[in-house]
Amino acid sequence: MAAILVLAVLLLNNFSGNDSTHRGGADKASLAVLPFTNRHNNPDQEYFSDGITDDLINDLSRFSGLRVIARRSAYIYKRKKTDIQTIAKELNVNYILDGDVRRDGNMVRLNVQLIDAATGTNIWAQRFNRQTKDIFDVQDDIRQNIFNALSITLSKEEQKRIQLRYTENFAAYDLFLKGQASLITRASAVDSKKAQQFMEQAIALDSKFSRAHAALALIHADAFRFDWSDNPAQTKASAIKIGKRAIELDKHSPQAHWIMGYVYLFLFEDHTNAIAMAEKATALAPNDMDAFTVLAVTYAFGDAPEKAKRIVEGIMQKNPRYSALVPSVLGLSNFRLAKYEEALAAYDKSLLINPSRIQGNIYKAVVLYRMGNADDAEFQLDQLYTLHPQFDLKVWASRQPFSDKAVLQQLLKDIKIIRGDG
Repeated sequence: MAAILVLAVLLLNNFSGNDSTHRGGADKASLAVLPFTNRHNNPDQEYFSDGITDDLINDLSRFSGLRVIARRSAYIYKRKKTDIQTIAKELNVNYILDGDVRRDGNMVRLNVQLIDAATGTNIWAQRFNRQTKDIFDVQDDIRQNIFNALSITLSKEEQKRIQLRYTENFAAYDLFLKGQASLITRASAVDSKKAQQFMEQAIALDSKFSRAHAALALIHADAFRFDWSDNPAQTKASAIKIGKRAIELDKHSPQAHWIMGYVYLFLFEDHTNAIAMAEKATALAPNDMDAFTVLAVTYAFGDAPEKAKRIVEGIMQKNPRYSALVPSVLGLSNFRLAKYEEALAAYDKSLLINPSRIQGNIYKAVVLYRMGNADDAEFQLDQLYTLHPQFDLKVWASRQPFSDKAVLQQLLKDIKIIRGDG
């Protein structure tokens, strides 16, 4: 079984923790798990095929002997007719896992194939016809067959972790996958509320479901951070309480740990605990991009922007189809280092991926101002208010967890000057 949101990548060699071997210590195998095709006529079942894919990505990303491409990079190829060798070349992997899912009532059919990208041949393929309640056994079988086919040897600690399951309750798991489908983009208060309802229902069916608790903690954290809550104080308290419960339920969960790092950073501005949680997550899942991203952003807001920069550059190198968040964190790292030309280039990349991203627009405006381009800075800030007419600078500033508050005060002064009210 696997993880919440998904997404997995080996970032830096010094984070890899060489406790697994591949083919007697040769270079690690690298794998892209392509989004499984939904073979059901009902598009409402898409959440299920996507959820199975995400779980495989997150499951496999926990093992140091295998480099697994993150979800976003793999999902670029969803519904695109691209040949295997082209995908492998673009993602820099030597193996591809592909498949399809069809769910009918209490039955589920999976067709899975592991492909050697160099030759285009299957090195393992299997069809599973099972009851939905047996989906966890199927996931275990797929994972073990991949390890066998790629001659991957697990450490003793990894062998223990591979036996762990977060739930045996399929109904709770199904609700979790529905919630995850709404949570994955984390784009709006509506999506967040929908995800929250599904996660709460999943927990009602299985009160020890760590993954659902972790997801619910993230939902509350986002509601506080993005001002989606009617009661911010209560939302903040719920995030840390539920996040701690997720770790109590499963101390080996990388997702619970990086989410608690996120909570500590953005809700409590506690950089020490945020780093500790993120580092624990990277140790538990050496390919988990979310964990490394939380670690990087904590360093960037703290006193180690050089460390943040190295981590983010590793993310971008290993996963070419990164989200807008990744170059935004690189931009913040360069901003903290007063490397404004590099910061501008990074924010341009971020805004090319997501032109409405608030962080990108604000920081790009300030970078332009500090580079002496006052007119361009004003235009950039106008863009922000055009895209987000309800934007509240005071609320936004209160959510920026700089360890050095002088950095934030100077940032606000620059923004007010750009707006003409400084």
